[in-house]
Amino acid sequence: MFKQLALLALACVTSLAGAASTVAPEDQVSFVTVKYRDAAELQAIAAQFQHVIVDKKLKSVSTEAAGRDIAALRGAGLSVNVDTVATAKLRSIEEALTRTGSLKSIPGYACYRTVEETHSTMVTLATSYPNLAQVSDLGPSFEKSRNSALGYTMKVLKLTNAATNASIPDKPNMVLLSAIHAREYTTAELMTRFGEWLVQNHGTDPEATWLLDNYRFHLVLQANPDGRKKAETGLSGARTPTTRSAAAAAVPTASISTAIFLTTGAPSPVVRARIRASTPIVA
Repeated sequence: MFKQLALLALACVTSLAGAASTVAPEDQVSFVTVKYRDAAELQAIAAQFQHVIVDKKLKSVSTEAAGRDIAALRGAGLSVNVDTVATAKLRSIEEALTRTGSLKSIPGYACYRTVEETHSTMVTLATSYPNLAQVSDLGPSFEKSRNSALGYTMKVLKLTNAATNASIPDKPNMVLLSAIHAREYTTAELMTRFGEWLVQNHGTDPEATWLLDNYRFHLVLQANPDGRKKAETGLSGARTPTTRSAAAAAVPTASISTAIFLTTGAPSPVVRARIRASTPIVA
């Protein structure tokens, strides 16, 4: 179980580095087991790697290591064995992750829409309710910014009653970002259904009608499509080391006086920059 979690974590980390067509032997990552003799060696090994699995009975450490790491460990006189089975699984995961957008359902969670299905719903709402909904592009996701063949174009669903724009020119803007944390499937689905409820009930439900008549909603339903797609493949057992640092970045809400942010973290750099450049965001 621990080894499987480590494989999932490693696959997420290596895929975030971009899809390199050729990986140098010294950069090729394998899953290895390293034997240690005492606590000092264990500490030295653990300090060099982000996460390790320690078996104190066997005096071994299992982790992922690049070719140069393996050479350094062996150069230090340590016994290093490559786990060929686990490494083969890692390779298959890495290969699957390069085919971004290929997944059409979430294993075990069919009730939640995938990134593609969410984007399709946004287009359907804009087509069916042109006076209430619009879809705009925000720019490339992280992976797409590094390789145009991968990743996604970030999208925002804008909801308001265009018929009341003239009489209410300064409508307050509500900006909502969901699925920032890739493994939290419910947030994107919740916000998507909220958007559907607004437009489908305008004119019949007094609350939905009042909201769209008087407010503008900007729904970034898939705020982290690259990470979400990885989670959709089943890589939900571990978070990447970049997740915490990204979540620590704060949005300067003081510069967006008419927007209310409801987030579970921080928006992606692309979305954050686009929001800053559009103060306030208008339909």
